Amino acid sequence: MSQVGQPEDVTAAKVVAAAPPASWTVTLAVDPVPKGRPRMGHGHVYTPERTATFENTVRWLLRQAHIPVLEGDLAVTMTFWVSRHGSDWDNYAKAVCDATNGIGWKDDRQIKEAHTYLHKVAGGVTPHIVFSARVLLRSCQEQCPAGVRNRLAQLPATP
Repeated sequence: MSQVGQPEDVTAAKVVAAAPPASWTVTLAVDPVPKGRPRMGHGHVYTPERTATFENTVRWLLRQAHIPVLEGDLAVTMTFWVSRHGSDWDNYAKAVCDATNGIGWKDDRQIKEAHTYLHKVAGGVTPHIVFSARVLLRSCQEQCPAGVRNRLAQLPATP
């Protein structure tokens, strides 16, 4: 007989708790900053101070959110609400992805699918980022219908 609040089958509870995390979503209350180009000075390459400060802020916010480190191939979605359009969408995404390395995933090379949206704030909305990542359960090749896979297999190899 178990105590109140205790599971009857402790083994089952351990199995569920040991399952690797499959996704996370966070809202980061920060004005997004695009990744700046590396600078050269005094004989070495360095990250611009604005970029470094932003990436450190994102790291701190992600640690405060206690997101799990995801393993395997990933899909990410990033929606940026910026105070000004100062750069291309990919520079905003690169800054956030670099800051997430070692916190939300091991390395951003795990990202196989990405969706990025860039909006200028209006109507009292404050700048922020809505950011999610999920593990891809199957490879893109496995997700294709069998008929498409068969036709793809018949195509000549590209050089």
